[in-house]
Amino acid sequence: MNCPECNIQNDADSRFCKKCGLEFESQEVERSQSTRPSYSDMLKTRFVLWGAGGLGYVIGILLYGIWGGIALGVLGFGCGFYILSKRKKD
Repeated sequence: MNCPECNIQNDADSRFCKKCGLEFESQEVERSQSTRPSYSDMLKTRFVLWGAGGLGYVIGILLYGIWGGIALGVLGFGCGFYILSKRKKD
């Protein structure tokens, strides 16, 4: 394993770099925590999906009855999913 700080070869099971003393495990933990989505991001995702689906359902019921509500609810849910998929790629 190469040290990301000084690029010296270390043993694979080393916890610290033998030249600069950098701790290897702490950097791996920081990287894994930064890639995990936050709780607020998960709530935003749920809000967009359920909000778009619910809005489509209500509008569909008002305009076209129960089957229109179901159809527009599914369509709204799909639109919310599409919006979220485009937003995360940016």
